[in-house]
Formats: sequence, structure tokens, C-alpha cells
Amino acid sequence: MAKKRVYVETSVISYYAAWPSRDVIKLAKQQLTRMWWARRGEWELFVSPVVLEEIADGDPLAAGERLTVAQELIVLPDHPTARAIADKLVAGVPIPTKAKADAAHLALAAFHGMDYLVTWNLTHLDTPPLRGQVNKILEEHGFSPAMVLTPEHLLDTTTIDDRDPVEEIRAVRAKIWRKYKTLDAYWDHLKTIPSADVLLEQIQKKIEKAKARAARPKRRSASRRQKSPDRP
Repeated sequence: MAKKRVYVETSVISYYAAWPSRDVIKLAKQQLTRMWWARRGEWELFVSPVVLEEIADGDPLAAGERLTVAQELIVLPDHPTARAIADKLVAGVPIPTKAKADAAHLALAAFHGMDYLVTWNLTHLDTPPLRGQVNKILEEHGFSPAMVLTPEHLLDTTTIDDRDPVEEIRAVRAKIWRKYKTLDAYWDHLKTIPSADVLLEQIQKKIEKAKARAARPKRRSASRRQKSPDRP
């Protein structure tokens, strides 16, 4: 029996790679994500250039951890049809500008025939008011929508109905969309995103530079080096 195909959205990788949280709900999500990851061999897992860009941003050490996880996953290629579907979703569904990447996730998952889109970020990916509109647009273009689930749902465990946004991811997406005002500009940019291996190498270089800077002895300021006029 063929394995189910799963599109792994950014928040899942972020929760898996994050340091243990003091927040009880977030810690539960981290533990559930790790439980799901331990069984990852039961599914065929994929990411996209959208995911790679998002996980490569932020703190270099954390980004390195996320990219190390992504190295195990298959990267789905971009496609003009997926772009067109994302444009239709943005036009037809009330998705905020800062969350346009969510349209790209949904479009790529549907275009590439994913069975599931696994995420902890359900706010713009699977709320009841949006789900019907998204599915209708995808089906009108001949694509079956991927079922949006959390890692917990894939584990068939008790549901924790907490849909708070993942703040770090939202900050990254807002930063990206301030730079790329349109989907066309963003899709063109995604063509330049390298593989997870290359991104990880770039992050590791940043980490080494940061360590080197931290190891340098601090220089005394010129004002401190000058002798006081009252001293000989």
C-alpha cells in the first residue's frame, strides 16, 4: 500500500526544532510533534521553497536546527499552475496580505497531489469560514485539496483545540511580504531559493562569524583610553 503524501508546513518544523517551551500548550505541541516525527516513516514527507525560505530566517542557531530537519524531506518544485492557483486563492478568499504565503502552501500541496498538509498554524489554513471557499476554488481548477491536519491528528490522539498563531512564523512572513509586494514578485524570488543543504551551509557560516565576533576581546573606547586631565 502506497504511503500517504504529506506537505510539512513551516510551523511543524519550527515546533520540532525549538527548545523546550515553558508554556504548557506550546510544550505539548512540541512533544506531539516529536512523537509524530518519530513515526515519520509511515508517510512520504515533502516541503517547498516557501517552507525553506521561512525556516532559514530568524536566529541562525535555530534556523540551522530547522534546516537540518528539512534535509530529510523531499522538496517540491515550483510550477506556474501552482502560482495561478495561489493568485486565485488570494483573490477569492479573504487571506490577509501578511499571510499570502499560506495561499502558496495550499496551492503547492494541491497541485502536487498531497494527501495531507500538516501544520500547527491553522488560522489561515483551515478555519471553518475559509475551508469551504478554499476547497471550492481548488476543485474548480481540477485539484483535490489536501486535508489540513495537525501532527496530533495524524497520531489519532486527543485534540487540543488551541489555534493561537505561531508568532515567529508570522513575523517572518510579514517581513517577507513587506519586501515582495505581489505574488508574482514572490514566485520569481522563490526560483532563487537554494536547497536545504546550501541554506544550512550559509547558516553555519553565519554562526561561525557570530562566534568569532563574540570571541574577540572588546576594545576600550577612545574616550576611556585618554588620560584624565587631572591625572599626570
